[in-house]
Amino acid sequence: MVAIYAKIDEDLKTMSEVEKAYREFWKPILGFSGLLNFSQVKKELYDYCNLIDMVPKVYMHVTNGYISKPNTLPYEVISLHDENINENYIYKPDIEELIKSFEDGKLVDVINELKSLLN
Repeated sequence: MVAIYAKIDEDLKTMSEVEKAYREFWKPILGFSGLLNFSQVKKELYDYCNLIDMVPKVYMHVTNGYISKPNTLPYEVISLHDENINENYIYKPDIEELIKSFEDGKLVDVINELKSLLN
C-alpha cells in the first residue's frame, strides 16, 4: 500500500513539474489566449528534434563515447569529461621540465618521465 502512495506522490510531483514548465517556459512561447499557435509549436518541435539529434553527438565526443543519451544528467557528462581531461592532459611545466632534462643530456630521465605520464 505504501508503494501505491509513493507512486501517486511521484506522479503528482511529475505533473506539477510538467505544469510549471508549461506555465513558465512554454505558455509565453506558444500563446497566451489558451489557443495554441501551431506554427510556433512546429518551430519549437523542429528545434527540439535538432537538439535530440545533436546533443548525443556532443556527449559522445566529450565523454570519449561513453554517454549518448540526451536526457543524461549534466553532472554525469561533466564528471566524465573532467576525468578524461585530467587523464589525458599534460601540463606545460611538465613539458618544459622534460625539455630541460633533454637539453642537459638526461635522455633516460626524459624517457622514464614520458612513460610515467602515459600511465
